Amino acid sequence: MSKPTKLQKSHRNVIILGIALLLIWAAAEAGIKYLQSKPVPAEANLNIILNKASTSYKNWQDLYGQAEIVWKRSDETQSYLVSFDFDLPDSASVNTEDLNGGNNGGKWAFRRDGTVTLTDGNQNESQEAIPPSLKQYLDNGQVFEAKNTDSMHPFAMAIPSPVGEILFSSWISQKLNPQNTSLLGEENISNRKVWVLEANLEAGESYKLWVDQETGILLRAYHQISEDFSMELLITRISQFEQYNANAQSLLKGTGE
Repeated sequence: MSKPTKLQKSHRNVIILGIALLLIWAAAEAGIKYLQSKPVPAEANLNIILNKASTSYKNWQDLYGQAEIVWKRSDETQSYLVSFDFDLPDSASVNTEDLNGGNNGGKWAFRRDGTVTLTDGNQNESQEAIPPSLKQYLDNGQVFEAKNTDSMHPFAMAIPSPVGEILFSSWISQKLNPQNTSLLGEENISNRKVWVLEANLEAGESYKLWVDQETGILLRAYHQISEDFSMELLITRISQFEQYNANAQSLLKGTGE
């Protein structure tokens, strides 16, 4: 009769061991899930966010919309409406409307098979060849890639408007890094989730950027250029996002426009 008793004890020990191992496994799984669910420190995400913002132009080819721009220097404020339309690599245009009663607006446009056309507020038109750096980008198809993010994107240099720097924002990889930039948190612009970044550079220069979490496109940017000189831009309409309308957050409120 002793053998069955020993056998029963042996089975019981195996069952107890199995239950113990199961509890240990369950506790380990719960611990892993808890660690995975914890927010990743902002510093760990910052490089990813900066890279996404600096290469956001890779996420679109055809893009049109509108932006508001407000320049401030001391007590003077200048406001503009900018309409942009890109059909890359074939054509692009940027129209600037001066809201200050002057004629500082104008139009920049190009067709890949033609020349760059500049039209000022007095409708004076001038034409020039497509800049070699831009033509090379178009010919090589690099406008859709991130090979040259260590330099200013040719479109940003060619377009006479801050819209160029916002939509072709490869400069971010040059100027911003985890040492001078911090992640302030998250906000919403017209139901788009954005990361809010703040960067403090030398000589009083700083940035505050609202980065679309899905595409990396800068939907809003504030650039403190010097102590008494700043530029703020808000994209109020953009074809990339359906039903996007940021006019409720218009920068022109309070500027007298």
